[in-house]
Amino acid sequence: MNACERLQTMVRTDRGSMTVWPESEVASALDAYRAEVLAEVTTWLVKKAREFRAMGGEMRAAQADAVAALASKVERGAVRPNNLRMLPADFFEPGHTYVDTEHGTDWKFRVDTVTTHPEDGERTALGWRHFRGQWEPYAYGEDDYDIHLHVGTVDVTEETSSPAAPDDSTVARRTHLARAIQQGGRWKSGTVVRWYEEQGYEGLGVQAARADLHALRDARVVVQHDEKGVRWYSLARQGGAR
Repeated sequence: MNACERLQTMVRTDRGSMTVWPESEVASALDAYRAEVLAEVTTWLVKKAREFRAMGGEMRAAQADAVAALASKVERGAVRPNNLRMLPADFFEPGHTYVDTEHGTDWKFRVDTVTTHPEDGERTALGWRHFRGQWEPYAYGEDDYDIHLHVGTVDVTEETSSPAAPDDSTVARRTHLARAIQQGGRWKSGTVVRWYEEQGYEGLGVQAARADLHALRDARVVVQHDEKGVRWYSLARQGGAR
């Protein structure tokens, strides 16, 4: 009996089944089923990698290598139940506090709850805003969130948690970015976002740019400069370690 069949015996829909399974057995059955599904995914990825390689050509070989690498990562446990929690948020989150790190203000926003419009579903974050030394009840909508993402708003609640180790693609991207910064110039988060677009790094925005710049700063590849209303970075050898 495989894990799927095992779960089918545990989750019955007929009225005659009154079996109550221990929580530990249910958890074990779910883990086993998840392992079976991931094994199927790994097998499919390996199959696709072979198909790409059989097509011939440098591009197909590169695709085959990428798919094979994904298969290896899945097999080694890279796909975890909490992976979705690592995705960047697309709106203010309850229980989080946000600050402005690039404009020298004392702006903060503590989010208590998020509500939605009864007709169009647009989200509004309700909480307390700190500005010019005072706290006041405040509300921000989705348009406000989009704006704040581009003016230096940082989720300090997330920053205080332990960061996850960067994966191989992140390390490769940051190495690529470091080579670009070696050409000189003032690099801000917006500069990096434009560089992402030019280099074909899809789905990356200002949050990823800040994370990449902070990682290069911590590695002493770049130096951080804080001026009134702006933060920028330059190659470390131009100004020395900070």
